[in-house]
Amino acid sequence: MAKHQLFHESVQGELVPFWYVIQFDKDEIDWDKNIIYTPVKLPVEYKNRDEFERYKLSLPIKVSDLVFNSSDTTKIGINLRKLKKNINNHGLSYNSFQQFVFLCSDTRELIKFLPNSERRLLYLERKGR
Repeated sequence: MAKHQLFHESVQGELVPFWYVIQFDKDEIDWDKNIIYTPVKLPVEYKNRDEFERYKLSLPIKVSDLVFNSSDTTKIGINLRKLKKNINNHGLSYNSFQQFVFLCSDTRELIKFLPNSERRLLYLERKGR
């Protein structure tokens, strides 16, 4: 099952999101599909930016790679068709990737798409650290 992590750094005493990472087990992603859906729910594992697992091959994800379903706001879709095209352009194997990484600016955008209650919990949980 996918593991959601929010990597942050401290800037002037405030925790600032840096990366939102979704880690997958080996062969968990069905690359034959065009879209993979993953739940966006708490708890999200909070980690310092220095704890990022750099040895795992990561695939950067942009908000434009996401698919949202207004009837099910508990999941986000990731457009695998678009990602596969980028991977093919670089001559890499799909199954090499074990984590998707949303960059800082996209992390803030992603958080906006969480249902209000989840966003509120994310904020409160982070403030309570």
